[in-house]
Amino acid sequence: MKRIKQTLLEFKTSKSTKVYTVLLIKLAEHNYLVNFHYGNKGSTLREGTKTTSAVDIDEAEQCYNSLVVSKINKGFSFNSGFNPLTGEDSTRTNQGIKREVLNTPDAQKEQLLDLLAQACEDNRAYVHNYKVSRLIYRAAHLHVEEAVAFIIRLFRKNASLEYRYSVLYALGKIANEEALSFIQSKRDYFAQDLEYLVDEIYLVHNIETSYTQEKILERLHVEFQGYIKEDDYTSLREKIVEIEALEEENSSLSFRTLKQYKFNYLYDYLYQLSHEREELKALVYEKISQKPFTCRRIYKLAEFRDDMHTMARFIDSLEAKKMSCSTSYYSSSMGCDRNYFRRRFVRTLKDLHVRDAFKYLSLAKEILLQLKENKANYYSHLSLHFILHHESSRVNLSAGRHHYIID
Repeated sequence: MKRIKQTLLEFKTSKSTKVYTVLLIKLAEHNYLVNFHYGNKGSTLREGTKTTSAVDIDEAEQCYNSLVVSKINKGFSFNSGFNPLTGEDSTRTNQGIKREVLNTPDAQKEQLLDLLAQACEDNRAYVHNYKVSRLIYRAAHLHVEEAVAFIIRLFRKNASLEYRYSVLYALGKIANEEALSFIQSKRDYFAQDLEYLVDEIYLVHNIETSYTQEKILERLHVEFQGYIKEDDYTSLREKIVEIEALEEENSSLSFRTLKQYKFNYLYDYLYQLSHEREELKALVYEKISQKPFTCRRIYKLAEFRDDMHTMARFIDSLEAKKMSCSTSYYSSSMGCDRNYFRRRFVRTLKDLHVRDAFKYLSLAKEILLQLKENKANYYSHLSLHFILHHESSRVNLSAGRHHYIID
């Protein structure tokens, strides 16, 4: 799913400002949607669609232009993006200017702080076509301590889960005194939906470590707790294998057993407990190798922890899976999820290559160490080809097939 263009409209009165955003979305080749968001500025926006099913590009653009013009005729004023009355697109102009400025790390930080400052003033979801939650993530990746004050100002209790996650992730990643103090003051609020990330922040930064480890352990079934407390990892493995065998049966008995043993998040908890119990990582790595799509939260935790070995195992397992990507109006296949994570991992490599040579080399080394002759199709291994050929003019990324083509 890709946003092709958008238009932001506003309707101002003496008491409030209403916003209306129209978006043209590409689902797949020849499949497009026209969606919209609306509501009072600064509040959670409602969502809707003008296309109940996917349409071709000509019909989508006609619907898009008609919707924008109808809102302008009703008193909304054009703010930014594509204007069908003039044919100009300020989004593309702004985007080109911003990304040209953001080519160097120092310029990135300076521009990022400027954009966050604007977001604080306007209280908008987008600033010059940059999603504010993505700007907050960027502050975390660049480790911009000066951004903490802006991020705290941008914190909103009624925001979406994605937005709240970005705030918590960034503050936990930057982790200066101001950031950690704010997290501790809002712990109960963040823990309502993001308890696992709050716990990870506490573990990584040695805040109440013993208490946090004990709390995570208590979420496991009492039988698992006993094995871990006694360091009986053989019995723990045997019990997990026994339950996973029941899981494959897909019966009412297996469902009750999985629920009884709180199996849904078992491996997430084991990974967090592996901070102080390295033996648990072997169980987690087996799961990543067999079913990486069930380990998304583990990948996010590993990314937060800068656990290069676990990240490399995850992407190696995905590269070994062979599946195609197909989409419909309602859903997409696992092959699309696989492509998303592969591209996301390459973006991580690119980012580290520019801003942190030590971490880049560490992650690249772990990826290379995972390679096995009988396992991966190296021709389509995105991360491997980035490491080997990212500065070569003979290698280009094919957007359609999501692998490198060597001339």
